[in-house]
Amino acid sequence: MGVKIILYGYTMNEGNTYRYVHEGFYSASLYLGHEVYWINDSHKLDDSFFNDSFILTEGWANHRLPVAKNSTYIIHHFGNRWDMGRYLDNRQYIANGNRVFDMRFLCPRMEDHNYEWKTDFKKIQKMTCCTFLESAQGYTIVYQPWATNLLPEEIVYKEIPKEKVIYYIGTVGAGGHEIIPDWKLNTQIRIDAFKRACDESGIQFQLLNGVPTSACRAIIEKSYIAPDIRNIHKKESGYISCRVFKNISYGQLGITDVKEAYDLFEHAVAYHDEPYDLFYEAMKHKDNIEMIKHAMDLVKNNHTYVHRLKTLLAL
Repeated sequence: MGVKIILYGYTMNEGNTYRYVHEGFYSASLYLGHEVYWINDSHKLDDSFFNDSFILTEGWANHRLPVAKNSTYIIHHFGNRWDMGRYLDNRQYIANGNRVFDMRFLCPRMEDHNYEWKTDFKKIQKMTCCTFLESAQGYTIVYQPWATNLLPEEIVYKEIPKEKVIYYIGTVGAGGHEIIPDWKLNTQIRIDAFKRACDESGIQFQLLNGVPTSACRAIIEKSYIAPDIRNIHKKESGYISCRVFKNISYGQLGITDVKEAYDLFEHAVAYHDEPYDLFYEAMKHKDNIEMIKHAMDLVKNNHTYVHRLKTLLAL
């Protein structure tokens, strides 16, 4: 019999990009044969509906999520900077026989308006190749990255003709944070450096956002190459994005400026710390089919939302 899973917040008609995470978990829930509901604060359900459930939510989207009984709460952006007063104190769910998990990025360090932490993954419990557990007061911290939206059997290498255009799907931030200085958040500066190398090589660069999940694969498959470029804050945190998992699963060479991503993929991706040089490093490996297939196998066997959900259900 399947588990009753509730995805709370950021439904598909909401603008927040976190909806793509819930979309991944929704697809994985159906794939694994579980009973799944995807709702938000507009619900008119009785509090008892949430009892005896497995609930995944995000700490800015759960204002009307009740404190249920005998349920498991997996809360991204659970937070530990309670003095900031920006959102709910998610410790309220540690009651009524509930199990509560703070789901964090797989980052060895983080400082923003939600969190401040430093951890050594060699010193805490390892659950999978990319999932680590750490005890806290009344709850458990889970460090785990995002994943590709594809199901495992959909990850198959195909020879796709490439255009002389690099399609970059995503939102590019520029700053405006009360804790992190703007220069650390400005991704556009780093993308501009990458584009400069593209221009030198006669390769067009197109930034796309608001692309539906159903269209992403076809766009990335035909892209000349498919980089993932992070701002300084994300790089310093060791953040591994969903984009790098997706690009690899679509059959592209993984291209990253984050050392932790390079290590996670056993160096089977192109890496350089500086975006301008990253372009030329990627050009060295863009036709290395063995390298591409190895990274695809790593994603297929470890980094889909099916894997992520199975891991969380095993907690």
